[in-house]
Amino acid sequence: MPDPELKALGELAGRYADEALLSPIQGVHSAISDRVFGAIGGGSVVVKQAHDAVSSGVYGALKLGGKGAGAAISAAGRLAGGPEERSAVSDSGFGRGAQAAINGLIGDRLEGEGSPLAVRMALRLPHRDVGCTRESIEEAFERTTPRLAIFLHGLCETEEAWWLGTKADPNQEGPAPRTYGQKLRDDLDFTPLYLRYNSGLHISENGRRLSWLLEELCREWPSDVEEVSLIGHSMGALVARSACHEADEAGRLWVRDAKHVICLGAPNTGSWLEKVVNVGGAALKRVPEAKPFADFLELRSDGIRDLRFGYLRDQDWLDKDRDEPLRNHSAPLAPVPGISYHFVSGGLTGSERHPLAAAIGDVLVRKASASAPFGPDGRPHGDSVHVQGASHFHLLNHPQTYEHIREWLSRRVLEPRAVDRSLVS
Repeated sequence: MPDPELKALGELAGRYADEALLSPIQGVHSAISDRVFGAIGGGSVVVKQAHDAVSSGVYGALKLGGKGAGAAISAAGRLAGGPEERSAVSDSGFGRGAQAAINGLIGDRLEGEGSPLAVRMALRLPHRDVGCTRESIEEAFERTTPRLAIFLHGLCETEEAWWLGTKADPNQEGPAPRTYGQKLRDDLDFTPLYLRYNSGLHISENGRRLSWLLEELCREWPSDVEEVSLIGHSMGALVARSACHEADEAGRLWVRDAKHVICLGAPNTGSWLEKVVNVGGAALKRVPEAKPFADFLELRSDGIRDLRFGYLRDQDWLDKDRDEPLRNHSAPLAPVPGISYHFVSGGLTGSERHPLAAAIGDVLVRKASASAPFGPDGRPHGDSVHVQGASHFHLLNHPQTYEHIREWLSRRVLEPRAVDRSLVS
C-alpha cells in the first residue's frame, strides 16, 4: 500500500524543501540586501528593484524544483513494480525509522492535516499492530501472564529502539543479547508489550490516549491482570507519568493495577537542548538576517516544546505562549497513590567529575533532570539511581540498568488503592 504514504512523503519533501531550506535562505538574502541597499541610499532604488526581480525568479524556480522532486518521489513509488510488489514506507525498518523521526519533528502537523504518515498509537508486535481485543491478544501471544510490562519509546523513536544492542555478533560466542522485555519475561514472568505513538503530539495528549488504551487492554486481557508496570525511555517516561495522572484524576480502573513506573533518561524538569533552542530562537528573531533561521526552529513539534520543562498536563501549555523564553508554566505533581516511581539517569563520561558530565549529562538530559522530581511537598518523587558511562541511548539496553529494573519489579507490590467506579467514563 505505497500510494498514500509515498504520495504524502513526496508532498512533504516538496513542502519542506521550501519551508525548512529555501525560504530561510531567501529570507536571509532579502534581509541582507535590504540592509545593503538601505545603506547605499535612494540612488539604488532601480538597482534594488532589478535585484529583487531576479532573486525572486531564482528562488521561485528553486521552489518549483523542490515541488518537482517531491512529485518524483511519489511517482517513483507508484511506478516501482506491480501492485503486489510495491510496499509502504512503514514496511521497512529504514522507512519506519524515518517516519518516526518525521513524526517527532512535525507529528502534530501531520495529524492535524490527516496525513497517512502520522503515526497512530498502538501496541506492536514486529511489523504489525496488536488490537486491544481478546481475540487479537490471544492470536498475537502464545501465552499471556497476569503481569504486564509496557515499554514506551522516546522522541523520534519506534518500539524497535528497545532492541538496540541485541544484534548477534558473529565473532562472539554464546546467545545474542536480550532486550529488557525478554529478560523480564524469563526472569519475572512478565508479558512485555511495546507501544508506538506519535512523539510530535503534546505529552499530555499521548498520556491521555495511553490511559484510554490501557483501560481497554486490561478489560480485554485474557487473564485477570495483577500488575501493570510502565517502563519509558526519555519522552516515553513522561508519557507514562502523564497517563498515570490522567487515570488517577478520571478514576480509570487500570490504575488500580499500576504498580511501577520506571523512567530511563527522562527529562522530568526539561532537556537542556530544548532550552537552548528556545533561547536561541528568541535571540535570532531580533536580527533581521537571522529571523529566517528562527522561523525554521518554529517548525519543531508540540512534543519537542513540551520537553523544555517536562510538561505532563494540558494546563502546563494550554493558552500559554509556547515560545516565551525559559518560562516554566508547570507545577510539581504528587505521585499517584499505590504506584512506585523509579528514575535512572545516565552519564556520557566515565566520571561524574568530568566537566561534560555536569554540562550535558547523558548527552540530552542532565542527571538532575533525569532524577526523581520533587512533589508539592518538596520531597523526591521516587527512587533515583545513576549509571555512569551510559549515554541517553545506552539506557535502552544496559546490563546495570536492567539489574535496577529487575530489583524494583521484584519487590513486593504495594496494596492496590481503592478506585471510585462511579467516576469511570
